[in-house]
Amino acid sequence: MQIDSTMISILEDICTNGSLSILELESKYNFTKRQLRYCIEKIDEYLMSEGFNLIVNDSEGFFAINHERCNELMGKISSIKVKNYYFSKEERIRLIILFIISKEEELSLQHFISALKVSKNTVLNDIKAAQKLLDAYNLEIQYSRSEGYEIVGNEFNIRKCLLEMINSVLNLYNEFLNIKELCHLEEKNLKEFRDRLISIEDELHVTFTDERMETISYCLTIVKRRISLGKRLSKSDIIYEELIDTKEYQIADRFMSEYGELSKEERFFITLTLLSANLSTLTLDALSEPVVLKLKIAIEQSIRNCEMKSCVFIPDKSTLISNILQHLRPAYYRTKYNLTLFNTFVEVVNKESHDKYFIEFYKIVEKSFEPVNEIFGCKIPEIELKCITLIILSWIGRQGKKIRRSLRAMIVCPNGVSASVVLHSTLRDIFPEILFYEPMTIREFKEFDENEYDIVFAPIYIHTSKKLFVVNLPLTQNGKNKLRNMVTREVYGSSSVVLNVDRILEIIDESSEIKDRKKLKADIKKYLFDELGAEDVSAEENETPNLSGFITDNHIQITEQVIDWKQAIEIASMPLLKEGYINQSYVQAMLDQYSWDSRTVIWGYDMALVHSKPSAGGNRVGMALLKLKKGVAFAGGKSVHVVVALSAIDKKRHLKAVLQLSNLALNKENMASIVEATTKKEIIEVLKKYDEKL
Repeated sequence: MQIDSTMISILEDICTNGSLSILELESKYNFTKRQLRYCIEKIDEYLMSEGFNLIVNDSEGFFAINHERCNELMGKISSIKVKNYYFSKEERIRLIILFIISKEEELSLQHFISALKVSKNTVLNDIKAAQKLLDAYNLEIQYSRSEGYEIVGNEFNIRKCLLEMINSVLNLYNEFLNIKELCHLEEKNLKEFRDRLISIEDELHVTFTDERMETISYCLTIVKRRISLGKRLSKSDIIYEELIDTKEYQIADRFMSEYGELSKEERFFITLTLLSANLSTLTLDALSEPVVLKLKIAIEQSIRNCEMKSCVFIPDKSTLISNILQHLRPAYYRTKYNLTLFNTFVEVVNKESHDKYFIEFYKIVEKSFEPVNEIFGCKIPEIELKCITLIILSWIGRQGKKIRRSLRAMIVCPNGVSASVVLHSTLRDIFPEILFYEPMTIREFKEFDENEYDIVFAPIYIHTSKKLFVVNLPLTQNGKNKLRNMVTREVYGSSSVVLNVDRILEIIDESSEIKDRKKLKADIKKYLFDELGAEDVSAEENETPNLSGFITDNHIQITEQVIDWKQAIEIASMPLLKEGYINQSYVQAMLDQYSWDSRTVIWGYDMALVHSKPSAGGNRVGMALLKLKKGVAFAGGKSVHVVVALSAIDKKRHLKAVLQLSNLALNKENMASIVEATTKKEIIEVLKKYDEKL
């Protein structure tokens, strides 16, 4: 019995998630109940014919598969996809370009019809669509009877296009064997380049991602073919100077020495291909490059800027800076030579970028990374900056976690350091009790002793005798809860509990009177989440109030003057201290942290913003504003009339308000309105101008 691509996709989703509700399947696949019922029946028939019989429709309307056999089923699905795969329009377009660039002999229309299993008219329409894609590279598809289909244009642009097409096709389809056959590439040639790349890894002390290892192997195999056909780079294609200082350049001529005398241009192309590659690891050897030394200094300054602008303390900055450097080193060369970043992590970033918290933090990172823009000589491309944002967000998510480790877990990630950092941090956040090894590539995983780990997490299906959990980033809160439930059920034989304290209070309200709601809520949370380890999904955890939502009437003070900046901080903090947002130790920490010449407290024209680490005595997220009729000297004599005290304990809820406060501080007219205000109402009216305005 055959199943179609939609049924395969549903099976993969159920295997990955452990279970899916009827509503989730209806929503994702835009099914009616009748269509879904028919599809599930067909899937169930197929599973029974293959000896699985795994679909379960329980009383709550969930479809589930026994996790014990999920890995076996995923392997079965993989083989079905290879055998019965039909290319999508996007895949056909990219494959047509790849066919033409990699051709050894003339290509006719019949070649495309046969390889892609579509009609003549479909191929002709796909060729037109391929031309539109090539317009971005100033390349043109031409046809002649003697040469067949060709791509005409600058050879360096053809090579850039080749890199993107290989990257995208491998990621879209992810079955290297068929692509190899379609492009008539011999395995021995690909293996030869893989072996050479492994030796380069040893020499450079780096590890290429699994994706990049395949991409470079395919690319250089095809480039070798093009060179043999006389398709060579011209002298003006690549800027040489900064590439000469790299170790990659020193080994580039040795890399292909046996293929005859290579021009300087070809050696530089190989150098650039290696430099722009995504890495899983990068040792300090690369720091000898002048560009990388400058980048490291710029990243350090950018992280300091980010910390100051977001009012979030970032732990272990040196390791985070190294992780960002691993991403930005190849990103520098990608940007310089207009090469494309295309891998599965980009899809994760693009999905994550719609999250409100991500958007708010991205704007802070964008403002903070000006020092790196100066090194790049231009603005960092948006997708590269989004990757950096996700790395930082994942990193600060580790702050304050209490870890009790027992179970050992392996993380296998073929997508590079950026994806690895995010996946690692996400899993550590969900499972603080599990010991996670540092992420590794598929190649490294195959060589690792399986007795040293208990379970495996990966973004794709991989063969392993241990329990495998496929994690598709990004994960919503619901997705995280489901993953935790699935793992605890499969590994420990029980499920974790996800509770909503607000709903518990509503139930109590229905049968009794609550005298002190705030205290009761705090006591319930302490018992459930600190002592029992349940998970909280209360509404307030996801709220991100506006500036006027934090700085309310009872959090505003108007005073004639203060003795000095220390008294200004003490008075500004009083509303937060009085209402239990902070302890006295937090106030003292702010006084100890800042000094009279601390310029980091000054925001914009006439404002000082002060805060400290959550561990210093912060209890809740809050803000308070002090308006002085006579300014007080901060930062080496800089006088300010507005002092804002902030308690930021959860790294999220204050971000939108801080961005709004930053915009306010930079607006001369609105700051003057606050300084001239005589009532709290007037101040609040100014603050409200920035509600939802980012």
